[in-house]
Amino acid sequence: MELNWKFNIPEQKLSLIINDDLSYIALKGAQDGIVKTYNGEESTISYEKWPNEKVWLANNFSDIVGDLSRPTLQQQEDYMAYLSTFTDNPVPPAFGISEDGWAYDRMQRKTKWLQNADSCLMVEIGRIENVGIFETPDGKNIYKRKWCDYENTYYNTMPCCVFPDNPGWQKSSIEELEENGLDMTNPWIEENIPNVQPDLLAKHFILP
Repeated sequence: MELNWKFNIPEQKLSLIINDDLSYIALKGAQDGIVKTYNGEESTISYEKWPNEKVWLANNFSDIVGDLSRPTLQQQEDYMAYLSTFTDNPVPPAFGISEDGWAYDRMQRKTKWLQNADSCLMVEIGRIENVGIFETPDGKNIYKRKWCDYENTYYNTMPCCVFPDNPGWQKSSIEELEENGLDMTNPWIEENIPNVQPDLLAKHFILP
């Protein structure tokens, strides 16, 4: 199962549209529950009840969201071995693995875009501890994912139970980069821009 949540950063709204009759809004990365609107009626699903809702989704809308499955023991072992090469917040594949080998998080989002892995959403310009990760989707506009003091790491790209107050990408500038000591004289972006997938970014985010 893969759920295509979208984060409207200016409105700080994390939402999921299944079809014209069914949609969800996650409160504080679902930590405070998820508001469900189905056939015009609104209800709130608690954090603890969300796994049951995913079963309901799989039973009723598998043609849209796919089947809910758990990885085999071998898949889990292979994936954890792969994650051991990373130092930043690895995610156990408890909620399934995508066809291209990425684990899903509790909200059934592919961890590839939560981590902006392989520069799939934006190219990383640089990172400064206690400040943020600076990234760009096009070599012109610059955004920052801030440092999270309570987790002592950088925010990922969307609110979640780990980062319920995640503000998402914030507008930045060359001036902020230079003020924080990053050398902006080199052509740091051109060779990596082809990795960015603008359609994927637009599918999951509305930027400030």
